[in-house]
Amino acid sequence: MPGPFPYPSALDESQAAFRDDTANAIRLLAPAGCGKTMSILWRCKRLAEQRESDSAKLLLVTFTRAARDEVRARIESQSELSVLKGVLEVSTLNAWGYRVLRKRKRNLQVLEESDARKKAILSSLQTVWSEYSALKEQLSSRKKSKSARAVFDLIDQLKGLGFRHDRYESKEDLARHLAWLKTSGMQGSVRAVIKELHDLYLLEYGTEEEIVASMHENFMLFWREATMELYRQSKISFADQKYWPWIQLEKDAELGDRLSLPSRYHAILVDEFQDINVLDLELLRAISRRHRTDLTIVGDDDQAIYEWRGASPRFIIEPEKYIGTQYSTHTLSTNYRSPRNIVDFSARLISHNAARVEKRFNAAQSANADIRVQHHPELTQAIDFVRTEIRSLINQNGFERIGILSRKRCQLIPYQIGLVSEGVPFIADMDLNVLLSEAFNEVKKLLSIVGRAGAGGFSESDPTADVISLCDRVVRSRSGLRSQARRHLGQFLRASDPRNLAQAVDLLLKPGAQLKDAPRFHKAITHLLEAETVSAMLEAISAGFEGLSQDFEKAQDEVFYSDPPFAYLAEYAEDYGTDLEAFYHDIQVATSRLALLPRDEEQAAKLWEYKIQLMTALRAKGKEFDAIFILDANDGSWPSSLALTEEAREQERRLFYVAFTRARKRIYILTGGHKTGTPERPSPYLAEMGLQATAP
Repeated sequence: MPGPFPYPSALDESQAAFRDDTANAIRLLAPAGCGKTMSILWRCKRLAEQRESDSAKLLLVTFTRAARDEVRARIESQSELSVLKGVLEVSTLNAWGYRVLRKRKRNLQVLEESDARKKAILSSLQTVWSEYSALKEQLSSRKKSKSARAVFDLIDQLKGLGFRHDRYESKEDLARHLAWLKTSGMQGSVRAVIKELHDLYLLEYGTEEEIVASMHENFMLFWREATMELYRQSKISFADQKYWPWIQLEKDAELGDRLSLPSRYHAILVDEFQDINVLDLELLRAISRRHRTDLTIVGDDDQAIYEWRGASPRFIIEPEKYIGTQYSTHTLSTNYRSPRNIVDFSARLISHNAARVEKRFNAAQSANADIRVQHHPELTQAIDFVRTEIRSLINQNGFERIGILSRKRCQLIPYQIGLVSEGVPFIADMDLNVLLSEAFNEVKKLLSIVGRAGAGGFSESDPTADVISLCDRVVRSRSGLRSQARRHLGQFLRASDPRNLAQAVDLLLKPGAQLKDAPRFHKAITHLLEAETVSAMLEAISAGFEGLSQDFEKAQDEVFYSDPPFAYLAEYAEDYGTDLEAFYHDIQVATSRLALLPRDEEQAAKLWEYKIQLMTALRAKGKEFDAIFILDANDGSWPSSLALTEEAREQERRLFYVAFTRARKRIYILTGGHKTGTPERPSPYLAEMGLQATAP
């Protein structure tokens, strides 16, 4: 929604040029705050007035339902747009596809809830996966529910990446499409799929040929059968709402089924084109061919941050290559939302990206935002600073919405604890409330085991059960140890009758344990048990217990880069020293208070006191705040230390650009801390913008 700064009542020169262009294949580059929605609607108005017949319609595809509803509301409220009523169809691609699908197949069941997706894998597809030994082992394990949800997500990921079950037969088909994805800028998406398959024991790392062979035999053949079987049972996912219409439209075209003029769209416009994935692209191309009209694409390549879902900025940077049509380009040149210095600093930052369309834009405002770069050597100092500033802001007029933005979810953990402990109200998406996650429950279980072993004054428990629980979380898999290994280890340990946990851990190295990679298990658990402080315990958990990272890495925010999830919590815990019991108590209190917060933004919007929102930068796209805090603006976080290629580093820069441009009045950029044991260096993005950190 537009901010407090009014857009002009008449279109500016760049907006009018887009409105009046007589071509159909147009690319509109629309930086944030430049009046994009208004420009689109006025072009639609011009097209509606030029229709070939009264029955001809226009289609505007929005990326989200919220954007769809905003467009519809504007049409209803603005009398000058009344010509669009009944003429302009505004829809998300999912909703459009679902309507097409529903006309051809009855009794469709959309698998929306996590439990429904799990049941579809475990029950509806049991006869399919039972024929694949590696899948059968995972989907029959004690943690089969987690594995089932992961398998369902993988099925959809492959559809989003443009795989087609009806065109897939061989390893060569797989290798060919993977190569195309990589050359189209989706290496990260390919790595994410391969990693997920590896974590499910469905793929072993090796040469490229070995990976392709393993992926083909252990999953792709199942994927093809599963796709057909679920559709036969009328069970569809969100991806299927686009996947099956894509296939049907292409088959219609092959059969020569042509739409008559009254049924065709006069024009098709696509908003947020920089965020579409391969499946979106293919469906849009199919709709365009079916209706015999070119696509008008609208977006901003500098805000292309959805690579995690198979999107690529190359689609909007090189539309001729990926759509197959020659495009004319317009650029909206005036930012009406952001203060002048935010526009200037962000332009300096993003200019360092090579893979972008060069564009120039100006700020309509003469006022500047208050930009503060604060350096805090200790994380606890940064948390205290944020709490103090927030208390000041919420008592000032003009600061109705405050955003706390991080690069990764794990960075939010200590701030959630700090805010809750001081009674500062905030709202966050449920999966960002890490303290309420299953993985965090697992951390508390591990700390309880350490406590029972003597570090926290707890009573002794069953050392055999405890060591197996510890081993389960060392393994980088949702299901923990494999079933056979678990049974054998349990039998061996009980026969050996260890007196305490330390003895049980040492038995892992004995030949009779038959534990693959036993030294790794022994090392990880020993480091945890020998840790003297709470902080050292959390560092040991974060570094050695890789199974705990699964809940976090699956998030859209962290699909490519996975830092140890509790490194930031370990830094926060330094003040507790060796007092594990006090830390455990405080965490329990914070968790109980978090559980009482509203569960979603819709509920929170009804409560005036929830002015503060915690989120990752990825989720801040499209949102505006009066003030924002950008957390941990250090090298290694912005950009991620795991962004090793130039393309990956440019992706990181676009994400920081999006975060920085969310503010209307004030920006706090926090640097410092020593997460890795050594002082952190400020993010290079600050120097690129010409900003410097100041001491508190």
